[in-house]
Amino acid sequence: MRRNRTKQIQPLTTAAKTARIAAMAQDQKKTTLFSAGATACLQAVLAIILLAAALCPIWSVDYVPSQDGPMHLENASALAGRIGASFCEYYYAQLKPVPNTAGYLVMAALVKIFTPAVAQKVFLSLYVLLMAAGFWYLLAAIRPKAGPCAVFCLPLVYNELLSMGFYSFMFGAAMCLFAIGYWLRCQANLTVKRAAVLGLLALLLYFCHLFAIAALWLVMGIMTVAGLISELAGPQQNGAIKSSLRKAGLLAAVNLPAGALACWYFLQSGGDVGQFGLGVADRLAEIVRGDVLVAFSLDEFIVSVAFNCLLAAATGAAAIIKFRHRRWNRGDWLLAAAGLFLAGSLFFPDVSAGGAYVHQRFAFYFLLALAAWAAANLGTGRLAFALASAAAILGVIAVCLQTANCRRLEPFIRQYMEAARIIPPDSTLLPLCFNGYGVGLEDKARPDEQMSLKIAVFYHQDGLIAAQKQAVSLANYSASTDKFIYRYHDGKDPFRHIARETGFKFEPPCVDFLTYRGRTGGQADYVLTWDMDGRYAGHPLTASIRRQLDAGYVKIFQSSGGLCRVYRRIGLEQPGRTN
Repeated sequence: MRRNRTKQIQPLTTAAKTARIAAMAQDQKKTTLFSAGATACLQAVLAIILLAAALCPIWSVDYVPSQDGPMHLENASALAGRIGASFCEYYYAQLKPVPNTAGYLVMAALVKIFTPAVAQKVFLSLYVLLMAAGFWYLLAAIRPKAGPCAVFCLPLVYNELLSMGFYSFMFGAAMCLFAIGYWLRCQANLTVKRAAVLGLLALLLYFCHLFAIAALWLVMGIMTVAGLISELAGPQQNGAIKSSLRKAGLLAAVNLPAGALACWYFLQSGGDVGQFGLGVADRLAEIVRGDVLVAFSLDEFIVSVAFNCLLAAATGAAAIIKFRHRRWNRGDWLLAAAGLFLAGSLFFPDVSAGGAYVHQRFAFYFLLALAAWAAANLGTGRLAFALASAAAILGVIAVCLQTANCRRLEPFIRQYMEAARIIPPDSTLLPLCFNGYGVGLEDKARPDEQMSLKIAVFYHQDGLIAAQKQAVSLANYSASTDKFIYRYHDGKDPFRHIARETGFKFEPPCVDFLTYRGRTGGQADYVLTWDMDGRYAGHPLTASIRRQLDAGYVKIFQSSGGLCRVYRRIGLEQPGRTN
């Protein structure tokens, strides 16, 4: 009889089973940890690549195109102590706790380290990094695993408001993301210490921009009121309502300083609620097109419309996921805030408390809040990956278009900045711009085509010259208002004593600078003209400016392309301030 060679399987003892299960768990843990680590490493690498790409428009040129940006840089340079002896003859510092101060302080610190042009680029780079980090921080406060969806903010980074030079507004929007994220983290367990931090954040946002603190208060107010209503409508639990009221009172107390400052600012600005501008239908069309994301060229509408479609798809997908799984979280109140921002964009006046572009500002916060809510609630499946990938691709395209536009405008800004070589330090400069949007400059065969769709790049470029040469610009519109740090002395305010009727910003300018010295004691040492021989060469106002230049000035410089000219006052023998 053959011997049975079949190996008999011996039953495992309890100890062996335990050892095998532990070994399998250890192997699975190693695999999971490796996979998670590899995924995190890949995400970090991709984030660094995207952030580096987002900085390309800033660092690919010597001068970043902006409308009001150079003027703000001039003010920050003065705040940093880069002023000439004549500065105090024209400006004085307003010792008032006005908003927009935080951005100026940051730029002033940068101007102490870098040249003004480089300081502007570093400031904008800081904004880009803060916007990305703040968006990620807010998403993580809603859902810790939502970090990869932070790419939804990339198409929003460059927009009309940033290119307009509303640096304080954009800086405030980035900081607001951090403040709302912190509120979402501590709202459920609000202690005195956490409330104090929120109060300090509110003060910081006030000194950034009023819109930023208003957005924080809106989210906090919605959630606090909703919590009280829920407590009142639900089962009456011992001490629950009292606890909610205590939290509400604590929030009101820590926000009192910022609230008092905001009320003071609104009242001292006149509390005006001005013109409404576009109608509701036109504003709605702008929101659908994503106009606030378009600055320099029509090509940008491709990205803005595509991003709005993507955002609508992401919002719909997030809503379906939430209703299907009934996964509600504290971040859902961002959707209510987005709805109120949308209502503000549609119905709020275009000018309020001295501020303009109000409905565009509301539109930007609407897109920002909606993108944050959708990105935080997409989950981690294939759909979320596909939508996040599409957002990243659109963001890269937007960055490429921004870079192309910056490089397209660069030669003309360089031509403007050639005048800096001839303007001596500690002098007064009167810039007269006849073509802020670069109409007909790029292609002489198309004389009516604008180089810049919405941004008057050449209106305030003189601010960078003034910052570099410690000169006084006589066209710094911020100094003719109470909204910023520096203001012109009333007796020499160029917007009162040089500007006539339509003033500086309309083309051609309407000015009387020849008699400025005799009437005020001030003087325009140098007059800089931009494209005076262009499409307004035969205009009566241009003829008036020519007569004043012929009577009191001599041309001393013309740029390589002939667009920029500098005239020196007759009798000004020495550079800078004389006789």
